[in-house]
Amino acid sequence: MIKTDPNLIKTLETDALWLVVHPVKTFDDQIHEIYPWLRAETINFSKRIDHYLENVKYKAISAPTPALSIFNQYANLSSSTELSNYLVRHTLSNIVYCGFHYGFCILNDPEVGAKIMKKYYNCFVKKDICQLAWEADWNDRDTATRPHAKII
Repeated sequence: MIKTDPNLIKTLETDALWLVVHPVKTFDDQIHEIYPWLRAETINFSKRIDHYLENVKYKAISAPTPALSIFNQYANLSSSTELSNYLVRHTLSNIVYCGFHYGFCILNDPEVGAKIMKKYYNCFVKKDICQLAWEADWNDRDTATRPHAKII
């Protein structure tokens, strides 16, 4: 179980960019055929994320393909340049990752993933608003995440 200091969460709500990774509305045909429930699950989980982030000051998505309309009011920061410019403009040094998928895209996105951004910013992952990829294991993904971001 992850124990997080409530004061840290409160601080990050105003002093961090909360980045929702890959809240996309389309999946390739092969994925849709294997996991036909995935689109509905993604929509429902996205609503949960949006609700959780209601009081967060700085929030954005990173969606290289069309994003779910739930996130229309969020900035879309899909490149490292866009992300860095946003953080500099708002004088932020913390990124809180959430979204899709825990321990995979959140870490490995070639533009905005925590593996890259940890070199320049303090990186956190809010685990309870991350979705686990199909056929993945929470403990394995915790192990993959820890070297790159603090799990909160």
